[in-house]
Formats: sequence, structure tokens, C-alpha cells
Amino acid sequence: MRPMRRGEAGFTLVEAIVALAIAVTSLAAFYRIYGLGWRGVRAAQTETQALGVARNRLALAGIAEPLAEGISSGETNGLSWTTEIKPYESETIDTPLSFEPAAWWVVVRVSWPGDRRGTMRSLELTTIKLARLP
Repeated sequence: MRPMRRGEAGFTLVEAIVALAIAVTSLAAFYRIYGLGWRGVRAAQTETQALGVARNRLALAGIAEPLAEGISSGETNGLSWTTEIKPYESETIDTPLSFEPAAWWVVVRVSWPGDRRGTMRSLELTTIKLARLP
């Protein structure tokens, strides 16, 4: 082993500082990416849960509650939902009908707080439900 010269003594310290700076920068980037990934997973889970609530409310329309014009709302697992039922109006029939409509628009809106403060996320499902004629 040869003896160190005066100019070479500080070189390993500079290398250690540069390596430490690279490691810290890499860990910070990894932490941000990891956190962003988990936020995405949570958002996807909440959206999937909201879709389940909306599908459930669509399925219950006409079963748990009668198909009649109106708006109902509630909350399930922190998700706010609104169900709107209105008569289906055909564009092909020009004259008013003398009987209750046999088809109804059912619109379900589910909303929940977003990731950022003050933002709301929502989804909406719409279908046509048929009812029995009296």
C-alpha cells in the first residue's frame, strides 16, 4: 500500500458526500412514487365502491321503492347518493298518453370527497326501467 499524498486525502470524503446525496435523492423520488401509487389505489377502491352503490340503487328502483316520479337520497359508507325517477317520454309519440307511462328513467348519482381539499368526485348511472301496466 502506498502512502496518501496531501491532495488525495479529501477525495474519498467528496465521494462519500456525493454518494450520500445520490442516495437521498433516490429515496425521496422512490417515496413520492410509492405515495402516489397508494393514492391511486385508494382512489380506485373508492370509485369501485361508488360504482357498487350506484348499481345497487339502480337494482333497488322498482323493487324496494315503487317506480314513481321523484327524488330520493341518502348515504352509504360515506358515499352520498341520489336517485331520480322520471317518466320516459318517447320522441316518436306526438300525442299525450291517456295512461301512466310503462317506462321510467332512473338516474343514480353517487358523490364523495376527492383527494384534494374541496374537490368532489362523482359518477352517474342511467337506465330505463319498465313497469307493469295496471
